[in-house]
Amino acid sequence: MSFLVEENFSVDSLKLRLKPRNNFRVIGLFLFCFLLLAVLGTRLWFLQIYKYNHFKKRSEDNRLRIIPISPNRGLIFDRNGKVLVDNRTSYSVMIYPVKITPDVEEKVKKLASKLGLEPKMIINKLKYAGPNSPYPIDIKHDLDQETISYLLENRLSLPALTIEHAITRVHPEKNLASHILGDTGEISYEELDDLKEKNYKVGDIIGKTGIEHRFEDKLR
Repeated sequence: MSFLVEENFSVDSLKLRLKPRNNFRVIGLFLFCFLLLAVLGTRLWFLQIYKYNHFKKRSEDNRLRIIPISPNRGLIFDRNGKVLVDNRTSYSVMIYPVKITPDVEEKVKKLASKLGLEPKMIINKLKYAGPNSPYPIDIKHDLDQETISYLLENRLSLPALTIEHAITRVHPEKNLASHILGDTGEISYEELDDLKEKNYKVGDIIGKTGIEHRFEDKLR
């Protein structure tokens, strides 16, 4: 067995064997890799630095869900300690504005029809609260069992919907001194503007007349 050895092999001869177009390919590949890394680096900067606060909030919204717990509104007694205004447990349907999807209007129409409400009323509540509000908006209070069953069966069609415990006022003595005791109702947008510093939100119940209104701060 024999081998042929080229004695005059040198670096210069190797350079001569390289064709010019190979140099262009190497440079092109280098530029392509550089541009690819630049694009990836720019995208990472955009997502992790420039949009950091935006995605952090979205992450928190997906990880956490704020569920307000309705407090027991203060009772009202007569001078002998007899209860004139009491509380009972009820259920309310709520919607999380932050979880609303683009096709919300169609779903709201179906929901409003079942609840006996105007779709515009629900839409206005969601608009007033704002799309980024993490707090659920109370849509209707004191649901009956039939409505609760229907909503639970169809809740997949509106993931933003939830049913929570709530408190409803009752008057054991019926209409006794009702003009003095007063009544409660859902807070209006005008009242919200006046009481925005006291952590009221859309759908909250507030004293409207009589003692319920006069001593709202204490009863709440």
